[in-house]
Amino acid sequence: MMKAESLEGLHKTHPSAWQRWLPLLSLVGVPLYLYANLFTFHNVPLLVLADQTFFWEYAYRMLQGDRIYTDFFQFTPPGVDLTYFVLLKLLGPSLWVVNTGLILLGVAFFWTCFSVAHRILSRNQALFTAAFIVVLIFGDRLDGTHHWFSLTLSLCAVRVVMTRRTPPRILCAGALAGTAAFFTQTAGAAAVTALTLALCWECLAYRKSRRETLMQIMLLVTAFALEWIALNAHFIATLGWQRFFYLQVTYPQLYVMNAHEFLFPDIRNELHARAAPRLLRHFFVYFSLAIYPPTLWYCWRRRRAANSRTDMPIVVLAMLGLLLMLEVITRANWTRIYCVASPALILLSWAILRFTGTSFRRFATIAAGCAIIFLAAIQIHGRQLQENKVIQLPAGNAALDPMKWEEYTWVKGHTQPGDYIFQASWLDMYLPLALRNPVFAEDLLPNDRTRPEMVDQTVRQLEQKRVKYIVWSPQWSNSDHAEKPSYDHLVPLRNYLQSHYTRVHVFSNQDEIWQRQ
Repeated sequence: MMKAESLEGLHKTHPSAWQRWLPLLSLVGVPLYLYANLFTFHNVPLLVLADQTFFWEYAYRMLQGDRIYTDFFQFTPPGVDLTYFVLLKLLGPSLWVVNTGLILLGVAFFWTCFSVAHRILSRNQALFTAAFIVVLIFGDRLDGTHHWFSLTLSLCAVRVVMTRRTPPRILCAGALAGTAAFFTQTAGAAAVTALTLALCWECLAYRKSRRETLMQIMLLVTAFALEWIALNAHFIATLGWQRFFYLQVTYPQLYVMNAHEFLFPDIRNELHARAAPRLLRHFFVYFSLAIYPPTLWYCWRRRRAANSRTDMPIVVLAMLGLLLMLEVITRANWTRIYCVASPALILLSWAILRFTGTSFRRFATIAAGCAIIFLAAIQIHGRQLQENKVIQLPAGNAALDPMKWEEYTWVKGHTQPGDYIFQASWLDMYLPLALRNPVFAEDLLPNDRTRPEMVDQTVRQLEQKRVKYIVWSPQWSNSDHAEKPSYDHLVPLRNYLQSHYTRVHVFSNQDEIWQRQ
């Protein structure tokens, strides 16, 4: 198969001005777009609170001398923690550093998507597709969790072997998949499985030597295993195999599940008119995943065609997307769904160019261009023009929403950097206010993720360190918010709070400050 036509149809001898400038626009535009979503126009970092906050806190605790898995709880691999730790160590524990890290992640993700897409699309179409993915997928989430790191590495592993599958490339792909597993254990496993299936596909569809295929699979799996062991050796040696296996395999499988995350993510909070645009984006991203099976079926059907071997880049990418989708579909939330949709959107661009006429391609170009501009403008407008207040914190100036500004102002006025404070249901205050977390558990909630032994250990650590302030969310004061009464293990902590602390302040968002008696 020849490389697909550009968005304007067949390749042109004299590309238009926008096509000539598109690479430069992408090189400059993507970092500026991300910067405008993470910093105010006065160069003040926005406090972006999402699941990435956990990883900032883990990195900050490591910077304070705590040990991962030993001094604080973590059930995902340590790759993201160490990445943020290196950033904070090199540049200092500041909010502008973590926001800059998110920009670097977004830029790396963009160029990885471009490089993968360029194997099956023209250069300009690949740039256009990568920009669409970054705005629709990454910019919507803007959450630097382990999912994006492992996805980027998995795409890199696929990119290495899309055109040629020589032994050095197979080894490199296996090592990249092993590194992806150092960020998300299941994503790395999905990547190496997808590559293995793609090699088997090549053997069956194109009658490649079974001996050569077996050798390639052995090289792939060996490189994957050696890389994973090398990266995790220190933690395995420190914890022991049993504890390491419990934290990374047993605990997530038994307790990190949600009844509303099976097959389709929860949308109960978005069933209103104002959420309609977001809901439409969700549906578009979700149903784009349907492209994986028909793409593979199409490639299988034409396996006997004269030029069918050139379909292998498409097979490898579709196989990765399918395996990543299967990896998350039984515990689907929108962050996971958005991540695994990235290969689908690349394949969607390929399918439009492959199977539609010039008129539809032109329409798709205009529609995608308008979507990129519109979504980027809406995202930047929403983050720049929301009612933020600037506050000077130990971690530097930050722009906060009024409710968080109120909390941070109070806590800043009643604590000193290095003080212990316990934030019972979130972890966002420690890095910005240079405070210390006194307990092993990450957050304590009335669900089965919070195990009884974690609650008992938290009570002992709070008493041992005589923590002065606890930030408490009143909805956890009883078991009404638990999925099941049997999942609520917070009774000892509630009793300890009532007997040893006094409520001294209530914020406008109903969070409470309890002070030790």
